[in-house]
Amino acid sequence: NIGAVETSTKSEKVIGGAVRITSHAKTLGVNLLDGAITADAVETTNITTGTPAGGLTAASTTKYVNLKIIGVKLPVNIPQNYKVTIPGIATVVLNANVVTTQDGVIFSQGYGLGIWLLQSAGGAPVGSRIVLNPTYAAMAPPVPVHQATVGGPAHGPPVPVHPCPGLLRQGR
Repeated sequence: NIGAVETSTKSEKVIGGAVRITSHAKTLGVNLLDGAITADAVETTNITTGTPAGGLTAASTTKYVNLKIIGVKLPVNIPQNYKVTIPGIATVVLNANVVTTQDGVIFSQGYGLGIWLLQSAGGAPVGSRIVLNPTYAAMAPPVPVHQATVGGPAHGPPVPVHPCPGLLRQGR
C-alpha cells in the first residue's frame, strides 16, 4: 500500500527552440510485500528533450527517502537499473531507465521500483509484477518544414487501485 501519489507531465519550450517533456511521479508511505520493501518517499523524473536540428536526449532518475529492502544492503546512491533479490520472494529493479530509438524516434521509460514475484503472494501468481512510479515519453525529430518544430507524447503513470489482501499492507 501507499500513503499518497502525485503525478505530472508537462512540455515546455527551452533555450534554442528545444522542447522538453518532463514526466514525474512521487509516491509517499510505500509498504510492499508485507513490509519487505518500505520507503518514506520514491520520486521519479523522466526528461526527454528534442531540438529543431534533430538532437534527441532522454533520461529517467529516481530519488529515495529511507528505502529499505529486507535482507538487502543498498548503496547510498542507487545506480541506474540496480537489481537485487529478496531470496525466494522477489526480484527487484531500482532506478530503472530504458531509452531506445526506432526510426528516429526516442522512447524513454523509467520507474522507481519494479518487483517480479518469485513465488505466489496474496493471490498473485509467480511472475506477477508491481511497478511503482512508471514514467514515459517519446519524441521524434521534425519532418523537414520551413519552421523548426519538435513534438511527441508523454503520460503520467496511472494509479490503479485493486484490493489484494496479504500482498500489500497499508502504508503509514
